[in-house]
Amino acid sequence: FEYSVNEKIALEKAIAFSIGNSSAMCVMKNVGMNVASDALMSVTYQTIIAPLVIVVCDDPGCHSSSNEQDSRHWGPMASVPVFNPATPADAYKMIKQAFELSSKIKLPVIVRTTTRVSHTRSVVSYGNVFRENRQPKFERLPEHINIPARTAAAHIRLLDKLKSNSVLSFLSKNSKTIFNGSKARLGIIGTGVATSYISEILHQNNSTEKISVLALGMIYPFPEKEVLEFLKKDFEKILVLEELDPFVENTVRIIAQKNDIRKTIYGKGYAGLASTGEFSM
Repeated sequence: FEYSVNEKIALEKAIAFSIGNSSAMCVMKNVGMNVASDALMSVTYQTIIAPLVIVVCDDPGCHSSSNEQDSRHWGPMASVPVFNPATPADAYKMIKQAFELSSKIKLPVIVRTTTRVSHTRSVVSYGNVFRENRQPKFERLPEHINIPARTAAAHIRLLDKLKSNSVLSFLSKNSKTIFNGSKARLGIIGTGVATSYISEILHQNNSTEKISVLALGMIYPFPEKEVLEFLKKDFEKILVLEELDPFVENTVRIIAQKNDIRKTIYGKGYAGLASTGEFSM
């Protein structure tokens, strides 16, 4: 472990480790990702060797940050997968999955947390810990360097990686119905810590039979198949809960429109749900 002068240098060093066949994790806050974005936007067109995971911690409410940006947007911007854990147990599981996925598709993978997930304590079952037996090495590959003659083809390969079966399997694993009420007329789609609040509220109000909840743990590439199946269920209304921007909400609306699903969808602006600040109970 080491600190770097800034986040750009940190990510560049992590990329160097990956290219040198050593697994790497780079951790920063939301505003740090702005500094590191130059390296992020370029490395996706190249080929990394060992897995590289970027942990970005957002700060709804600006408790210790200069802005309140939503780091999930780096997924479509840089064309990299994004996990969005709801609990410490989720975070542990998704970090392991992120390393596994990165190793398969040779791309960096982002794990985005928010304030309450980052500051929560809970029991986590971590199971067996396996040490990697990688021998550091460097191979002079043309794919390590971006030049205009190759970048257009590299962009096509990058987008193909996001549609691969490896990615689709992780989307399926991280999209789960945590409540499936037999009398449900309201469906809720949640991601991040919002799904933890949903769970608490439903239990406290004995409402688990009246509502169905789809929890999304991986939100880019978007789990369109899983969300479409949920939207087709016999709900009268759909509520989308997420901290900060309507990232999931907007995509849910697009899926509903494309598939002629005529249900009322609620999100930001409904019942005080805002694109600023953090949620609470």
